[in-house]
Amino acid sequence: DAEFIRDIHDSLDEDGGILVAHVGRAPTGRELVDHASHFKEILEETGFESIHVFDDEKSIFSPLSYVVAFVDYDARTYWYQSAAEIELRLHQLIHEMRSNKPAL
Repeated sequence: DAEFIRDIHDSLDEDGGILVAHVGRAPTGRELVDHASHFKEILEETGFESIHVFDDEKSIFSPLSYVVAFVDYDARTYWYQSAAEIELRLHQLIHEMRSNKPAL
C-alpha cells in the first residue's frame, strides 16, 4: 500500500537510501509489459527518483524479479558500479567495533 511505501521512503537517507523488494517470478512474454508497473508507479508517487527492475535468472527454482529503488537520482551510480567498487564502499562504511574485533 502507498502509505507503507511512503513510510519506508521517509525513513531512508536522502543521499543514498535504497529499497530492494522481491516482486515475484520473472515475467515471460506478455507479462513483460505489465510486470511490476503498478509497484513502480507507487514508488514514483512516493518520491523514489530512480527505479530499476532486476531479473535474477540464476535462481535455483525459477527466475525471480526484484525492484531496486533509489531515493535520490544521483545514488543510482551505485547501480552501475562493479562488484569490487561495491565491496570497497561497504568496507568504508563499516564502523569500527569498540571491542577492536572485526565487524564482519
